[in-house]
Amino acid sequence: MTEKTTTEKTTTERPDEGTTARPGADGAAPSLGADLPEESSRDRRSDEPETFPRDYVERLREESAAYRVKAKRADDLAARLVTALAAGTGKLADARDLPYGEHLLDDDGVPAFDRIADAIDTLIRERPHLASRRPTGSVEQGVRADEPGVSLVSLLRGTG
Repeated sequence: MTEKTTTEKTTTERPDEGTTARPGADGAAPSLGADLPEESSRDRRSDEPETFPRDYVERLREESAAYRVKAKRADDLAARLVTALAAGTGKLADARDLPYGEHLLDDDGVPAFDRIADAIDTLIRERPHLASRRPTGSVEQGVRADEPGVSLVSLLRGTG
C-alpha cells in the first residue's frame, strides 16, 4: 500500500499589513512618506527618455574604438616582445612555442624576463621535444685555441 502524505499550506500575515496607520508614541499620526527616499527630479520625469546628442555619442564611440585599437596593438607588441625574449634565451627550438599570457607580464604590463625564463623551463620539463637541439659549450670537436699546433720535431721524437 502507498502512504498518502498531505501538506498544509500555512500563511502568515504581517501584523501591520492591511491596517491603517497607528499613532506614534507621542500620539501624533505618522507621515505616510516619512521613511521613503526623496524623489529626484529625474525620477519625476521617468516618462521622458534620457538622450544625448548624436554627435556626442558618435565621438564617444570613435574614442572607445581608438582605445580598443591601441590596446590590441599593445597586446600584439607585448606578445612579440615575449617571443623575442624567449628566442634570446636559446632554450627553445622555436620561441613561438611559448604561449603568450598575462602570467608573463609584470604589474605594469611589461614582459618580465624572469617569468619568461621560468615559463620556458616549465614548458621544457613538460614537453622536452620543444627544447633546442643546438649543442652549447664544449663538444670536444673542431679547432681549439689552447691546442698547440703539430710540429715535425715532436713527431720525429715520438712525443706528439
